[in-house]
Amino acid sequence: ITPAPAMTTLQALNCLACHERDGIGGHSQESNPYAVGDPDLGDAGRLPPPLTAIGAKLQEEWLDEAIAGRKTVRPYLKTRMPDFGKAVHGLSSRLASEDRVPTELPIDPALAPHGRDLLGSEGGLNCITCHSWRDRPSLGIKGLDLSSMHERRRPDWLRDFLINPAAHRP
Repeated sequence: ITPAPAMTTLQALNCLACHERDGIGGHSQESNPYAVGDPDLGDAGRLPPPLTAIGAKLQEEWLDEAIAGRKTVRPYLKTRMPDFGKAVHGLSSRLASEDRVPTELPIDPALAPHGRDLLGSEGGLNCITCHSWRDRPSLGIKGLDLSSMHERRRPDWLRDFLINPAAHRP
């Protein structure tokens, strides 16, 4: 038996009532006021994350845990994922296979110090202005903690994001 496409499962479980994927779904005008979180982050601080190309963005194991409601990196969102139990079995692998662009990059551990420099405010991209790093809070608004990024994000997606962030988050 061939598994149903990921979109079929997302529609059947009404995931698109909260999440948007490929321009379909997301909060409606009627439900929008009920999405609450951190007003300093705008819509990103109160709306559930979009699911467009999510299988290309997140590591499959982490996505599996997030779908099950056991992992979260957005403590400021008041809405939480429901537990769909066995109904979501295999969804993360279907999302990964449908979304993923096979461009695995070799990871050079010698480049890690340069990555840390990029996070900083002296000669870097100033990521720490909005993002925390483990026990070090951000300098301003409270974005995602970047210290667990390697557990969540696919390296090839992150590289593309850093090169052209607007292509991923207009």
